[in-house]
Amino acid sequence: MDEVLDELQEKVSEPPRDWLNRAIAITLAIFAAIMTLAKIVDDNIVQEIIADNQQWVDAWLWYQASSIKEHLFELQSDQVRLLSGHNGASWQWRLKDYARQRAKYRQRKQQTQRWAQQWRKRLKVLNTKDDWFDRGDALFGMSFSFLAISALTRRKWLYGVAVVLGLIATAMAAWGWWLPVPPEPPMG
Repeated sequence: MDEVLDELQEKVSEPPRDWLNRAIAITLAIFAAIMTLAKIVDDNIVQEIIADNQQWVDAWLWYQASSIKEHLFELQSDQVRLLSGHNGASWQWRLKDYARQRAKYRQRKQQTQRWAQQWRKRLKVLNTKDDWFDRGDALFGMSFSFLAISALTRRKWLYGVAVVLGLIATAMAAWGWWLPVPPEPPMG
C-alpha cells in the first residue's frame, strides 16, 4: 500500500505536463465563447437574408405587374384606334388617358427595377458576410478537434495547429462582423 501511495505522490508532484491541459482548457473556452457570439450574429444575418430575399422577390413581382399593366394599356390603345374608324376625334381623350397610364406604369417599372437591384446588392453582401461566418464556424470545429486530440496524445504541435485554426476562425468571424452592409433601400 505504501508503494501505491508513493507512486501517486510522485504523479501529483509532477507539474511538467500539466500546463498543456490548462492551456487546452483555456483556449477551448475562449474559442467556444467567440464561436457562440459569431453564431448568434450569423443566425441574425440568415434571418436578414430571408427577409431581404422576400423584399427582392416582391420588387420583381411589382415589376412584372407594372409590365403587364403597361402592356394592357398598349393593347387597349390599339383596340380604340382600330374601332374608332372615321370618328377618331371622339376617342382622343381615351387614347390620351391610355398614353398617360402607360407612361405611369413605365416609370413605376423603372423605379421598381432599381429598387429590386438595390435589394439584390444588399443580399449579395449579406450572403458574403454569412459565408465568412460559416467558414469561421468550420475552422472552429476543426480547432476543437485538434484541441481534443492534443489533450489525448499530449502533442504540443497539435495544440499549435488548433490555436492557429482558432485564430484564423476568429479573424474570419471578425471580417464577417465588420463587412459593411448597404442600408435597406426605400420603396421606389
